[in-house]
Amino acid sequence: MNMRQQRRVVLLSLVLSMAAIIFNFGTIALSFLLPTAKKNSYGGKVYGGFIDDLPEVGGEPKLFPQGRFWLVHDEHGITALHSSCTHLDCRFNWDQQSRRFVCPCHGSEFGRDGLVLRGPATRSLDRFPVSIITETGSLVRSLGNRGEPLPIKDLLLHDSTGPRTEEGKKSVVSLVEVDTGRKIPTSADRAVE
Repeated sequence: MNMRQQRRVVLLSLVLSMAAIIFNFGTIALSFLLPTAKKNSYGGKVYGGFIDDLPEVGGEPKLFPQGRFWLVHDEHGITALHSSCTHLDCRFNWDQQSRRFVCPCHGSEFGRDGLVLRGPATRSLDRFPVSIITETGSLVRSLGNRGEPLPIKDLLLHDSTGPRTEEGKKSVVSLVEVDTGRKIPTSADRAVE
């Protein structure tokens, strides 16, 4: 290859590199101009149903595949756990018999609270912020970015003692809203077997 051909190859490589850099910056800039994630899809706000339709305290967690989370209801309130294992992002399942989340890929196990019980995962499940809103979108209750269970017992129409409202009166209808655009890593981990 002569000197002139070498210069053309170097110049072409330089032009292609610059084009790739401009393209990457352009896609980043475009992402700021495009609308945010749609409601009821992963990366946006997803409805977890009406508060009174939630499983009972201690009941089987409910999977919301469109939001990639499990909704867990325990004595402390409701928690939204990301449905991906913290080991290699495999989707895990709820095992009713062992009452644990079990990853089919490599066998990691997590408690109802999302804390890792058995590896190879070394980190507990990530969480999403949960809010309670009215049908018109007004905020009833939220804990923001902390990720701990959101207390809801006082908002439920029914508990173990029966209805909480007077006969014939209807309470404000409340919806569970999970913000899947704000993942919260869990800081507290348990010793892994």
